[in-house]
Amino acid sequence: IEGLLNGHELTAVTLTPSRDTAGEGVITPSEAIIKSGETDVTSNYAITYVDGALTINQAIPEFSVEPTTVAINKGTNTTATITYNGDGALSIESSDTGIATATLEGKTITINGVEGGVATIIIKATEGTNYLKPTTDTLTILVTVHAAPTTPTITVKDTSGTIISNGNKCIYLH
Repeated sequence: IEGLLNGHELTAVTLTPSRDTAGEGVITPSEAIIKSGETDVTSNYAITYVDGALTINQAIPEFSVEPTTVAINKGTNTTATITYNGDGALSIESSDTGIATATLEGKTITINGVEGGVATIIIKATEGTNYLKPTTDTLTILVTVHAAPTTPTITVKDTSGTIISNGNKCIYLH
């Protein structure tokens, strides 16, 4: 600021940016208020406003997932939650859709157990308008799918005795 009289000060100015997203632009000053003590003396000045350069840098987003390991049974599902404050796209895929599949709705991943085995769910984030690609742009969830338990079959060839069952064990009395 140049040209203010002694005891006068710029107490306010409106700064209007040409953009509110990451990139280059200008910032335009207007509506300056100059005071001498409590008295507004702005009308005593011929104010020339000069636009300034504006740079809005992309931020680095937070990006994580919980849990990072899950164990489920075949035919069941579980969920995981993504923490992501960026504006880039999220995508997921399974390393083996014959073992586990995954769907993404918002920031919730639903993991489905297809067949017994181990698969990895891969979550990726891309660069957006206001956010860079995350420092770690790929996250994983290790999924172990347990095959469905089988029901044991008991065959009794001699039917002259009695079978007693207490839940997990059977006893054949002859």
